[in-house]
Amino acid sequence: MWNEDPRQIFSFGKLEIVDVSECQSLLNVFSLSLCHDLGHLKILRIWFSGVKEIVAMEEGSMKNCISFPQMTELTLIGLTNLKSFYPGKHTLDCPLLKILKVYRFEAFRMFSFNHLGFQQPDHEDEIHDHY
Repeated sequence: MWNEDPRQIFSFGKLEIVDVSECQSLLNVFSLSLCHDLGHLKILRIWFSGVKEIVAMEEGSMKNCISFPQMTELTLIGLTNLKSFYPGKHTLDCPLLKILKVYRFEAFRMFSFNHLGFQQPDHEDEIHDHY
């Protein structure tokens, strides 16, 4: 959506769903500066794409908390190139997250859950949702 300066982008303030599928040339989904404008994002799904980082680091950025206050679903499937959510030291704040689907990528160990209310499903089928 941009070629050179990621700060000169469109406004996505009302965006609620991002669904990225089979984009092998896509290395990042969002720039760090765009994340500030995604306060209404509810669903993020990334399927079988070449994504290396979901949020790209920008020069001079010192951000340590990435927040998606309305996100209820995060789906990451078949992301064999994924190295990290964000390459810098950070926390991911998604207080309304209800659904986390992760399948077929080695990087799942990069997540840790510090929220005491997080509960794992009783059945493995609920985790993988039959993928």
